[in-house]
Amino acid sequence: MLLTFSEKDLDAVSDFIIGATNFGIEAKKSRFRLKEHTDGSLLLNVDIYGSDKTYERLTGSEESEWSWTLYPPHFYLHDYPLRANTKNGDRTFELKAQDYEGFEVALYMMVHNDVSGINITVGTARLNVSGNVDLMGKRHAFEIGWQRRR
Repeated sequence: MLLTFSEKDLDAVSDFIIGATNFGIEAKKSRFRLKEHTDGSLLLNVDIYGSDKTYERLTGSEESEWSWTLYPPHFYLHDYPLRANTKNGDRTFELKAQDYEGFEVALYMMVHNDVSGINITVGTARLNVSGNVDLMGKRHAFEIGWQRRR
């Protein structure tokens, strides 16, 4: 395992934003791993969960934009081989059209929702993900930012 983020690495400033709503990040469940495959390539695994506590606060009212949901959001991307440009130690890449069919990637919120336009930056101290998600026929921009403690 080359690089792993887990609960102990979650900075106080961590975001999981859909539209204008920040769900925060549930550190106990979320993981980000960069590991070496047997062929020498690097595989990226990301599982980011919205904060349970923040979700409960956001959905406490029937008038909430998110009252139709039962759980906080969960973004995932599994066993994605990095073919990325490296700049200042960061790897930045955009998922290609065929990647959405060939790899497990989605945003789970009641169902596994399709995502598009995914851009990811992986660094030794951070993970940033941005893109779009289709929730019940409506397109929303989303962003995830996770900083490692220094």
